[in-house]
Amino acid sequence: MRAPYGVPPGNRVSRRLGSSAGEVLVQGEDLGAWTMAQRVGWDKLTPAQQWMLDSVLGLEPADEAEQPPARRTQADRWAGHLGAARQFHAREGHLSVPRKHVEAVGGVPVELGGVLDDTRRWASKLSLERRAELDALGMRWEGERPPQWRNDKATAPTCHGNHSSRKPPPMECPREGRWTTHCAYMVHKT
Repeated sequence: MRAPYGVPPGNRVSRRLGSSAGEVLVQGEDLGAWTMAQRVGWDKLTPAQQWMLDSVLGLEPADEAEQPPARRTQADRWAGHLGAARQFHAREGHLSVPRKHVEAVGGVPVELGGVLDDTRRWASKLSLERRAELDALGMRWEGERPPQWRNDKATAPTCHGNHSSRKPPPMECPREGRWTTHCAYMVHKT
């Protein structure tokens, strides 16, 4: 059989394509990653594509050892995130996690702050079981005020003197956001 155009006789092209990502780059294209993707997804290719890869490039299907690990299910990811939240709560006593906090659970880093922020954002889509699990840890949901602010006008933060309403005074605080931030600071300061 004759070698394909541009391929020296007796030479397998697959050696020059690379077998892993980042090994061979040609004009910005990662040939190693492409090669591995073709080998891993061999069963999804048509017989003609398989024949071309085998006869022209010398590629073969990936072995079991070369197959990527199975993707984690949504339930597995939730269990990992909940475990990280429980670990943080056990250590700190609360679930007010900074956005960029990373919690290590069994040596695996979990971006707990981002996960909880996203969970707050999608709270309406959570199942009742998952919401109850987070409520048991003291999860503060979107729009909820800290416990000091709830139904207690005596401890409600005050702004600009004798004003004791939870709403900003009409002329004294031009921006409600700044007033709310100031009040939250005063509550946490005391």
